[in-house]
Amino acid sequence: MGVAGTIEEEQLGAMGGNSVKGQKNSGKDLSGSDAVMKAGTKGSRNSIKELMNALWREQTTNWPLMKKGYGDLQQLLTKDISVNHIPFKAQHNPARIVSSAAKTDHESIAARPCFLCRHNLPAEQKGLLLLGRYIVLTNPFPIVDRHFVIPSIDHIPQRLMGGEKENGSKREQNGEQNSSQILNCGKQSGRQNSGQNGEENENKNDHQILIGNSIEDMARLAELFSGWLDVYFNGATCGASAPDHFHFQAGPQGVLPLMEQHPKALIIERDGGSIMLMEEQPRTVLLLQANSISALCSLWSLLTERLKEIEVGDDRLNLVIRHTEAKRWRLRVILRSKHRPECYFREGDEQFLCSPGVIDMSGIAVLPRPEDYSRITGTLWMQLMEEVSLPADKFHRLIERLKKER
Repeated sequence: MGVAGTIEEEQLGAMGGNSVKGQKNSGKDLSGSDAVMKAGTKGSRNSIKELMNALWREQTTNWPLMKKGYGDLQQLLTKDISVNHIPFKAQHNPARIVSSAAKTDHESIAARPCFLCRHNLPAEQKGLLLLGRYIVLTNPFPIVDRHFVIPSIDHIPQRLMGGEKENGSKREQNGEQNSSQILNCGKQSGRQNSGQNGEENENKNDHQILIGNSIEDMARLAELFSGWLDVYFNGATCGASAPDHFHFQAGPQGVLPLMEQHPKALIIERDGGSIMLMEEQPRTVLLLQANSISALCSLWSLLTERLKEIEVGDDRLNLVIRHTEAKRWRLRVILRSKHRPECYFREGDEQFLCSPGVIDMSGIAVLPRPEDYSRITGTLWMQLMEEVSLPADKFHRLIERLKKER
C-alpha cells in the first residue's frame, strides 16, 4: 500500500469541537467545527509534514502550557559525555520531572484519569488523525524540538507482541459502528477509559478487537515521516508514563546518537531483511533492517519468539524506527532488564533521579534535577545503563538462538 493509501483522513482541528472554556474535551468530535485543516484522503508526506508543523506552530502559539514548554526547551542546559568512546548528551530538563517522577504501579495508574484519552485532554489541545486510529499531539514537556506523542484513539494497553484473542469491553462509539475502522492494530482487548471525565460514555457496544500489527503501524508512521522524524516506543515498564494507553512518540531525525551509529555484525539474513548486532556497551541493542514492511514484520515475529524463550516481554523494550530515502526501514531494539536504577529509590545525597526511557537509552540523558546534571559523567551513565539493560548472559543466549535460524 502506498503512502496515499495509508491515510484514511488527516485533520488538524479541535479535539472536541463542542467543548467550552474551562472544560475537558468531550472526545465526541475528532474534527472540531471551526479550526479544521484537511489534506484530503490522498495526502503526501509533504502535506503530513506541513500539517504537523502547522499543529506545532498553533499549539506553541495558543496553548499556554505548550508555549511555555517549547520556550523552556530553547533554554535547556546540555553537555556532551562519552561512554566508552560512544557519544551521549546530557540534558537538564526540569519540566521532565512530571515523567521522571511518575508513579507507574498498577494502583497509581488505576487511581488517575488517563491523560492520553481524548475526553481527558485539555480544551486547548488539538491533534491530527492518522491511519484512522492514532492522534498526533504535541508534547507540552518536550525533550527535543518537534516532540510529538501519538496515542491510539482507543484506551488499550501499551503492548506490541500481542496475545490471544479476548473479548473487548464496551467503549464509546461516537454514535457510529466504526470499531473495525478505528482499531485493527493488536491482539489485546480494547476499552475506553469510561467515566474518567466525570460523564457516562454514550452509545456503547460490545466488540472484539484483534491487535497484532503494531510494528506494522509503527513502520507506516515512519514511512509517513520519512526523512524528517523517527518514531519511538517505550515498553510498559521501561519508560512509558502511560502504560495503560497505547502510544508512540516521534522526534526529528539526527538528534539521537544511537540512530547514527553503525552495526557491528550480521546475525541473520532473510529475504528482504536482516538482524544485526549493535554491540554498543553498555546497552544491548539489535538492528532490524528491511526493504518492505512485510519483511520487517517477519523479522519482528522471529525476534519476539526468541525473546519469549528467554523470558523478555514487550514491556522491557525501547524501540526507534526510521524510514530512509532509500526506502528501507531501520528498527533499533533496545533490550532492558528494568526501568529505573537502584539509585533512583535512594534518599538524600545517594539518590540520583533518572528514569531512562527510549530517548535516554538512545543517547540523551534527561535529568530534571540540577544536582544530577552537575554530577553526571560518562562513567556514571555507563553504570546506570548497564544496570537497566538486559544482562549479558541473556543477551548472548538470544544471539545464539537467532543464529540457529540461519
